[in-house]
Amino acid sequence: MATHPTVPVKINTFKKRNKILEELAKYIQKLNNPVIMAGDLNTTMWSPYYQKLEQKTGLRNSRLGFGILPSWPAKGFSHSIVFYILSRFFQIPIDHCLISSEIKVVNVETKANLS
Repeated sequence: MATHPTVPVKINTFKKRNKILEELAKYIQKLNNPVIMAGDLNTTMWSPYYQKLEQKTGLRNSRLGFGILPSWPAKGFSHSIVFYILSRFFQIPIDHCLISSEIKVVNVETKANLS
């Protein structure tokens, strides 16, 4: 499944993003098949809301063992001078691929923004 919760820039969108993560966890808990959930979750793996998602679903981040692999702002992002500067000095991992234990990961990497 793919998902892209709201950007938590205001208190109401912060709450909405967290509610979406909570509802995703409830939905995934009901599934009986292996799961791949990928998307821009607009949170890092250090967030308690992200950690609850992993704990409740039993899914694990596919980047485990491959590094932090930051993804935002994207390298080469040129729509704003602020984001361009941020992309050179500060990046965080907000794009995730969570997987069931039955799935084996052989490689994970992030690429520069090519657009």
